Amino acid sequence: MLRIILTGEVQEETVTAEWRRAGARLEFVAMAQVIPTIRDEEEMQADCLVCIVDDEGEPDFPHLGTRLPAAIALSGSVSRLPDALAMPDGRKWNALPFVVLVRNEQHPIIGTTAGNSNLYVAPYQGSATALELVKIAVAEYRQRLLAELDNLGLVVRYEVGQYRVGHALLERPGLEGRYYYGPRDRRGDAPGVLFTVDRDLLGVQAEVEEFEQLINDPETTEPQLQRFFEGRPHFLPMQRLMHAYPRVGLRDADGRLLIPDFVLKPVVAAQRDRNWEVLELKRPQARLLTGPANHRSFSTEVTKALTQVRDYGDYFANLAHAEEVERALGRRLRHPSLAVLIGRLPSGEELSALDQEQVRSPHVRIVTYDEVLEAQRAELNR
Repeated sequence: MLRIILTGEVQEETVTAEWRRAGARLEFVAMAQVIPTIRDEEEMQADCLVCIVDDEGEPDFPHLGTRLPAAIALSGSVSRLPDALAMPDGRKWNALPFVVLVRNEQHPIIGTTAGNSNLYVAPYQGSATALELVKIAVAEYRQRLLAELDNLGLVVRYEVGQYRVGHALLERPGLEGRYYYGPRDRRGDAPGVLFTVDRDLLGVQAEVEEFEQLINDPETTEPQLQRFFEGRPHFLPMQRLMHAYPRVGLRDADGRLLIPDFVLKPVVAAQRDRNWEVLELKRPQARLLTGPANHRSFSTEVTKALTQVRDYGDYFANLAHAEEVERALGRRLRHPSLAVLIGRLPSGEELSALDQEQVRSPHVRIVTYDEVLEAQRAELNR
């Protein structure tokens, strides 16, 4: 899954919407806030920074107000960040590709500008073409990262179209390269754990087939689904760039333990509660609707799931639990969004009835497994 931080003086709404529809996970961060955000948001991860700028002499896009010199200066500031400023997977921010797309200016793609080997400058020729250029820059970056990890002594395997990285002879904390800083790698400590770094079409297809088999099996259990999503958090129905915390244990004043399946923390603007989300998993075989054709309503399974996540919402809203929440999540989260992943997507009148019921329960987002499957299949068609 391609994770992009889009920056500029003003957000380019059209590009943002079209890239999200194409499957990219994208967040906008104003230019003045890029460096502070990277420094302050410890869980933030991205594959690329992108800035769309206007040609100095072109008045047709005054709403953006972003100029090429400012974008190049920002890319230089990113490249000069300390090596120790790295993402939770150990990748250095100062080695991340920075793509500048210039409207109405025929710049060639270049790999080096003002001493910054991570900077790519190219003409903006529509959102689809621009996204392909970003993918090329990210693919080149990932290949350089993989080569470095292999040279550093980490084991790099190619399994069914996926590059998987894990421990070899050396311990991660002692490793550092141009792209990777071992002391900041926080992806778990179990020996032999492998992490997916990059996927080609074969890898996407393999994961999609595994997921489809899982949700089509009537014997699939919620723990099986939990394990699948923990290993492949990019399959979760996230609406933003988010970091997934599985099975967070929370105790109330009576000692009762609540364990949401996932708490999703936004990597940008985490200070806003509504950007967080509590996600509960239920079985794909669960019925969504019940009742006569002219009066459909949520099934008992959906109603119970809604009650469960609303209980989570009440827990977070209760000030008596603030310290426990802060202990578990690092901040006093009070009003997160709520979501349930459950059932299969109906069609026809059933779909209309589902939409109508969702309108009646606006405080909980209901997502079906078919929607997750469709989002991943879209990866194969890009």
